[in-house]
Amino acid sequence: MASSADTVSDLKEKRSELKMEQERLEQKLQEVQDRLEAITKTMELFEADTLGMNEAEGKQLPGWPHEGSMPKKVSCVLDKVGVVMQPREVDEYVRANSSDRIRDNAVAETLSRLARQDKLSRKDYGQSSYYYGKKQWWDEGREDFVESVKPDQWALPNEED
Repeated sequence: MASSADTVSDLKEKRSELKMEQERLEQKLQEVQDRLEAITKTMELFEADTLGMNEAEGKQLPGWPHEGSMPKKVSCVLDKVGVVMQPREVDEYVRANSSDRIRDNAVAETLSRLARQDKLSRKDYGQSSYYYGKKQWWDEGREDFVESVKPDQWALPNEED
């Protein structure tokens, strides 16, 4: 009987050692996973910066109001690009031209506020968000923006065609 008890005792001790080894390995695995995650996030940041720089090159606008308020920046984008735009499109221009950090949704909130204040016009074309444009681009009779300021995909073909 003593040998059976000794065997169980030896097995319990071995099991305890294996559990400790398992915990050590799990901790080591977690450390490796954390390091991999940190490297992946760093790579994503660098890739985003690189992509952002390439995208920003075509979105630089002359006469940018660097010290201007967000409404001035939004207005500058609409003036310089000259077409009605969705908030994400305006946001891309604002971020490409601004050296300061832009808060998430700052551009969309500014567009919405300016429209509520009747300083911009907006129209729902059945997309994920409204299109915004300057008040002078709005045709009251048609309750729509004039064709010349619509993006190519929204402009109607000439009636003569």
